[in-house]
Amino acid sequence: MKSIKIYYICMIMILIFASGCSEKNREESEKEMGSGQNNLEESTVNTEGLQVIDIHEKIMDNLLIEAKVNVYGKKYKSYQTSYKNFDVEKMTTLFMPDAKEDELQIDRSEDGSMITHQEETININPGILRYSKDKEIIFISELFSLAEFSNRLESRELKFMSSGQAADKAAALIEQLGLGTITGEAKISGFTKEDLTDIQKYFMEYDEDFRVQCETGKLQSRDHFQDEDEMYRIKYVFEQDGLPVFGFEDPPMQMMGGIDAPLLATPMEATVYISSSGVRRIELYGAVDGNMKVSEDKEIILLDDVKKALIKKYEDVILTQEMKVTDIWLEYVPVIDIEEDNAVDLIPVWCCEFYIDHSNEEEGFSALRYADRFHAFTGEAIQ
Repeated sequence: MKSIKIYYICMIMILIFASGCSEKNREESEKEMGSGQNNLEESTVNTEGLQVIDIHEKIMDNLLIEAKVNVYGKKYKSYQTSYKNFDVEKMTTLFMPDAKEDELQIDRSEDGSMITHQEETININPGILRYSKDKEIIFISELFSLAEFSNRLESRELKFMSSGQAADKAAALIEQLGLGTITGEAKISGFTKEDLTDIQKYFMEYDEDFRVQCETGKLQSRDHFQDEDEMYRIKYVFEQDGLPVFGFEDPPMQMMGGIDAPLLATPMEATVYISSSGVRRIELYGAVDGNMKVSEDKEIILLDDVKKALIKKYEDVILTQEMKVTDIWLEYVPVIDIEEDNAVDLIPVWCCEFYIDHSNEEEGFSALRYADRFHAFTGEAIQ
């Protein structure tokens, strides 16, 4: 699967981006953009009561925008914080409340800690927390991940608990961790034991890597799944000031700049697995501490300046085929502060996602995504 994605990235870079020079092109594009030619913007209100602008505009040769864009506030903050350092004793009490002290094995290192109690494990690193209740959940969570990659997740209501109750339980757990950002909307999927059987069978037949890992014992496949294996998976992105924070499900960051370019911190994401026996697994990445240094409100660039930023990025590029921006949104992006260990800054960024023709990709698998990002305070491309 990795080779497929690498192939498409190469095709995008080779077929679309051919080098040229055109300061004149940028001036002509900005003049055309301001003249109203090929420019249609309609304003509506979405279900949340926010104003939405519908843009249909050619901003330069072979570069179009066809997107619905929320109207955001004109000022936002930036934040200086650090990766969350989870306390070993507190996490042990939270996840292993019945464990006696002499039953615990705690291994500490410079990078983090691992706590073990019977089959339960907690792994702690700066900004990262992973808990597993038993060995079986590791294989079941792998099936969920494979199902997600192949677009085979199901949104089911399971017998032991409603999906809403499961989401409330997961949110209450995350709230106890004392993070610097809040959870956004939950994406909930559920598998019955029959679903798990079908997913395992499918990948044993069609995925050689999965089959080999099962045959060699790296993954513990199952002959039968039981009622207690039926599971909800609740996945959260995080939010700050009402904006999403960059996570694993966003278009990847194209960090190809020089030595002075910002370094992307770990994308933020939380995934909780819940069965009839309670929380079976949690995977938390990119978590930041609630102790933050907050900047004053600063004005961000608005849509016209985002268009100009796109023109500036492609002014020296000959676009050999049409590129179309189909989504634009504002988000916070975590970047590493190299001046201090584990320090992270949250900065507001405009994200412009492009349409990619997926007609030749392997059917049933997650599609490649591509986006450009621009610092919302300065308009500079983040690359």
